[in-house]
Amino acid sequence: MPKPKIFISYWFGDRTIPLGAAMADGFRELGFDVFCFNTWIESRLYRHLLKPASRLARGFGFKNTDFSRNSPWGREQYRQRMLHEAALRFNPDILLIIHGHVIDPDIIADLKRRNPALLTLGWWVENPRDDNRPLLSQVSLYDHYFCIHKFNYDVGSGIKHLQAVAVDRKRYHRLEPPLLRNLELVFVGSWYPKRETFLAAIADLPLSIYGPIWGKKCHTPELRKTLKGRAIWGQQLLSLYNRAQIVIDIPVWDSRRETLNLRALDVPATGTLLLTEDSATLRQLLTPGVEVATYKTPDELLTQSLHYLAGTEARQRVANAGYARAQQLGTYADKAEEMLTLAGWPMAS
Repeated sequence: MPKPKIFISYWFGDRTIPLGAAMADGFRELGFDVFCFNTWIESRLYRHLLKPASRLARGFGFKNTDFSRNSPWGREQYRQRMLHEAALRFNPDILLIIHGHVIDPDIIADLKRRNPALLTLGWWVENPRDDNRPLLSQVSLYDHYFCIHKFNYDVGSGIKHLQAVAVDRKRYHRLEPPLLRNLELVFVGSWYPKRETFLAAIADLPLSIYGPIWGKKCHTPELRKTLKGRAIWGQQLLSLYNRAQIVIDIPVWDSRRETLNLRALDVPATGTLLLTEDSATLRQLLTPGVEVATYKTPDELLTQSLHYLAGTEARQRVANAGYARAQQLGTYADKAEEMLTLAGWPMAS
């Protein structure tokens, strides 16, 4: 009997959030044949001519210039065409569009016309917004639509809640033999004003920051001295987590809006203490002070950092409990199965 086939559209590659790759692995564990479409795809003409020419024109004062806007080789037009062609070649049973980038409704309609049995799934993994029109505009295009948060949409909207957080043991785990934990405080992530404000409170501690934009945007001299590198991914990130005594997470999304970023389980799965912002959603997975360390203000971030740096035994106890908890929680195969169950897909017994 042939394997069921699923087409997943999201960011794929060595230097991007591995949610798409983790979900692809999860579906493979469930017995699916998986096609991964990278929505970062762009034509050579766009990359080497249209994009730099547009940037140059804007530099000379021609605001909003985009030579690719009406070109079939522009980024959006090319991406939609390549996605359509790839889906036609693969002929999937399930189409999963993770947003990210949206898909032209005409493409979905054409794929449905050619294969009326095609199950179309959309998954909103962007931040909770006061203006939810971009989210709500997508719902009617799909057979089933999921969202990682519960903020600002009605139960009757047709949206099903599905968190993106799960345990990715392939990419985040304890390394054997263990590495020397010679980095006291580590932060990984892009610059945001909130992050600079919070990290400024611990700028005098042994902190290492990795992430893009910090070199351009950070205005705190003490923090600039802690910058160790730009974006870090893959095996390097895994090694960094395994070398850290404490990994600090500063979510940029409003923690009151019922969502988490992926570090909530990525870090504990490596056996490292996670120090992150407290929230009701976090408490549904991890117990503060037992399996994770938390703060609510910059002053609390400083206090907790000092406490767990000084208390080796307490730090290791919480880190070990967080690791044990991560081993009990669902994987991305479980997440894929949950999505299929919510969509009414018949699961093999």
